[in-house]
Amino acid sequence: MKKWTLILLFIFFIFLLFNVGCLGKEKVKFFKVTEKNLVASPSSKAIVEGKIRNEGKESINTVLIKAQLIEEGGNILEEPYEMVGPIQPGEEIPFKLNSYTDYYRVKKFKVFIDSAD
Repeated sequence: MKKWTLILLFIFFIFLLFNVGCLGKEKVKFFKVTEKNLVASPSSKAIVEGKIRNEGKESINTVLIKAQLIEEGGNILEEPYEMVGPIQPGEEIPFKLNSYTDYYRVKKFKVFIDSAD
Protein backbone atom coordinates (compact mmCIF):
# COMPACT_ATOMS: atom_id res chain seq x y z
CA MET A 1 0.00 0.00 0.00
CA LYS A 2 2.76 2.41 0.94
CA LYS A 3 4.59 1.72 -2.33
CA TRP A 4 1.51 2.61 -4.45
CA THR A 5 0.92 5.79 -2.47
CA LEU A 6 4.48 6.94 -3.19
CA ILE A 7 4.13 6.06 -6.87
CA LEU A 8 0.88 8.03 -7.15
CA LEU A 9 2.42 11.02 -5.36
CA PHE A 10 5.39 10.92 -7.72
CA ILE A 11 3.11 10.86 -10.78
CA PHE A 12 1.04 13.72 -9.35
CA PHE A 13 4.13 15.91 -8.80
CA ILE A 14 5.43 15.20 -12.30
CA PHE A 15 2.02 16.17 -13.72
CA LEU A 16 1.95 19.33 -11.59
CA LEU A 17 5.47 20.39 -12.60
CA PHE A 18 4.73 19.81 -16.28
CA ASN A 19 1.53 21.89 -16.18
CA VAL A 20 3.04 24.78 -14.22
CA GLY A 21 6.01 24.90 -16.62
CA CYS A 22 3.74 24.89 -19.66
CA LEU A 23 1.49 27.64 -18.33
CA GLY A 24 4.41 29.99 -17.80
CA LYS A 25 5.75 29.39 -21.30
CA GLU A 26 2.38 30.04 -22.93
CA LYS A 27 2.26 33.59 -21.56
CA VAL A 28 5.80 34.36 -22.67
CA LYS A 29 5.24 33.34 -26.28
CA PHE A 30 2.54 35.99 -26.69
CA PHE A 31 5.03 38.82 -26.42
CA LYS A 32 7.15 39.97 -29.31
CA VAL A 33 10.08 42.37 -29.39
CA THR A 34 9.16 44.65 -32.29
CA GLU A 35 12.14 47.01 -32.01
CA LYS A 36 15.48 46.89 -30.23
CA ASN A 37 18.44 49.23 -30.42
CA LEU A 38 21.68 49.73 -28.55
CA VAL A 39 22.44 53.41 -28.03
CA ALA A 40 24.93 55.42 -25.99
CA SER A 41 23.91 57.70 -23.15
CA PRO A 42 25.50 61.18 -22.88
CA SER A 43 28.06 59.61 -20.52
CA SER A 44 28.78 56.72 -23.00
CA LYS A 45 26.87 54.07 -21.03
CA ALA A 46 25.01 51.41 -23.03
CA ILE A 47 21.21 51.72 -23.23
CA VAL A 48 18.95 49.09 -24.77
CA GLU A 49 15.69 50.58 -25.95
CA GLY A 50 12.86 49.30 -28.05
CA LYS A 51 9.23 48.15 -28.06
CA ILE A 52 7.33 45.00 -27.18
CA ARG A 53 3.84 43.97 -28.25
CA ASN A 54 1.31 41.77 -26.47
CA GLU A 55 0.16 39.37 -29.19
CA GLY A 56 -1.97 37.36 -26.80
CA LYS A 57 -5.64 37.64 -25.90
CA GLU A 58 -5.16 38.57 -22.24
CA SER A 59 -4.04 41.70 -20.45
CA ILE A 60 -0.80 41.18 -18.54
CA ASN A 61 -0.10 43.33 -15.47
CA THR A 62 3.69 43.03 -15.28
CA VAL A 63 6.30 42.08 -17.85
CA LEU A 64 10.01 41.67 -17.15
CA ILE A 65 12.28 42.79 -19.98
CA LYS A 66 15.93 41.81 -19.64
CA ALA A 67 18.94 42.31 -21.90
CA GLN A 68 22.35 40.71 -22.05
CA LEU A 69 25.22 42.99 -22.99
CA ILE A 70 28.00 40.87 -24.46
CA GLU A 71 31.65 41.78 -25.12
CA GLU A 72 33.82 40.64 -28.01
CA GLY A 73 34.99 37.46 -26.24
CA GLY A 74 31.39 36.35 -25.62
CA ASN A 75 31.36 37.20 -21.91
CA ILE A 76 28.22 38.81 -20.51
CA LEU A 77 29.10 42.25 -19.20
CA GLU A 78 25.75 43.12 -17.62
CA GLU A 79 22.08 42.12 -17.60
CA PRO A 80 19.98 45.26 -17.16
CA TYR A 81 16.23 44.80 -16.70
CA GLU A 82 12.99 46.71 -16.30
CA MET A 83 9.48 45.83 -15.21
CA VAL A 84 6.75 47.31 -17.42
CA GLY A 85 2.99 47.00 -17.63
CA PRO A 86 0.14 46.62 -17.70
CA ILE A 87 -0.03 45.77 -21.38
CA GLN A 88 -3.31 45.10 -23.16
CA PRO A 89 -3.84 42.63 -26.04
CA GLY A 90 -2.47 44.14 -29.27
CA GLU A 91 -0.81 47.00 -27.39
CA GLU A 92 2.80 47.96 -28.10
CA ILE A 93 4.80 49.69 -25.37
CA PRO A 94 8.33 51.10 -25.25
CA PHE A 95 11.11 50.00 -22.90
CA LYS A 96 14.47 51.45 -21.92
CA LEU A 97 17.14 49.44 -20.10
CA ASN A 98 19.88 51.61 -18.62
CA SER A 99 23.23 50.05 -17.81
CA TYR A 100 26.53 50.90 -16.16
CA THR A 101 28.50 49.30 -19.00
CA ASP A 102 30.60 51.36 -21.40
CA TYR A 103 28.78 51.46 -24.75
CA TYR A 104 32.00 50.79 -26.70
CA ARG A 105 32.68 47.49 -24.88
CA VAL A 106 29.37 45.97 -26.05
CA LYS A 107 29.72 43.99 -29.30
CA LYS A 108 26.26 42.37 -29.30
CA PHE A 109 23.14 42.24 -27.17
CA LYS A 110 20.06 40.07 -26.66
CA VAL A 111 16.60 40.93 -25.28
CA PHE A 112 14.40 38.53 -23.29
CA ILE A 113 10.78 38.86 -22.14
CA ASP A 114 9.09 37.14 -19.21
CA SER A 115 5.63 37.63 -17.73
CA ALA A 116 5.60 38.19 -13.98
CA ASP A 117 1.84 37.44 -13.74
